[in-house]
Amino acid sequence: MRAVRRAQAAAGEALLRLRPVRAAHGPPLLVARQLRGRGDAPPLPLLPDGAVGAALATGFFGHLPRAVGMIGVKLQWSEEELRRLPDIAAKPSRLFDTRGDAIEWFLKLSGLAGVLEPDDSSLERGVERTEQGWRVRQDPKSVLVVTGSPPFSELLNGLSAPISLALGEHDPLVAPEHHNDLPCAPPRVFKGLGHNAMVEDPAMVWDWFLEVTNRI
Repeated sequence: MRAVRRAQAAAGEALLRLRPVRAAHGPPLLVARQLRGRGDAPPLPLLPDGAVGAALATGFFGHLPRAVGMIGVKLQWSEEELRRLPDIAAKPSRLFDTRGDAIEWFLKLSGLAGVLEPDDSSLERGVERTEQGWRVRQDPKSVLVVTGSPPFSELLNGLSAPISLALGEHDPLVAPEHHNDLPCAPPRVFKGLGHNAMVEDPAMVWDWFLEVTNRI
């Protein structure tokens, strides 16, 4: 189930990789963590979780975006994967003697090993020091968000904002055919990229977002 935790561990830091591209090109883009306290409607939120994207697209939280983009959403779960989630959630975070060891573990969990160097500044938020030692900041219980959720096709029905989906060509968690039953357009496939497309090629991802906003 390491693949399940990869998506959880990498999501927040992957969003930060778009900041330099966002600063240089195009309209502003808000990520989910920035929505609190704002009264304006963002043109296109970029969200680290598909369920969060669907929730914002309902307009229930008072910030209805004009469109929502989601990348690399895992759409299909086997019975075995779902059965093992409570066991994963119950395990305590792994502790390390050094920050470097914790960073290496974060890179493995997030699928970023070989993509980012251990000294990359974006990894700072991925680990923390506790009285017991260094650990990855991702809460193991976060994987339980999947349990009890309706199929993603049901989550997307009746939303008030249009949804656009995308994935990396080599993403091990999701495939284009997994989107066949969704009530939205076929996903954009980022050629040559994997699950962490925002890290691997931020400019390619940003160009896609601009295309989506231009269609609104």
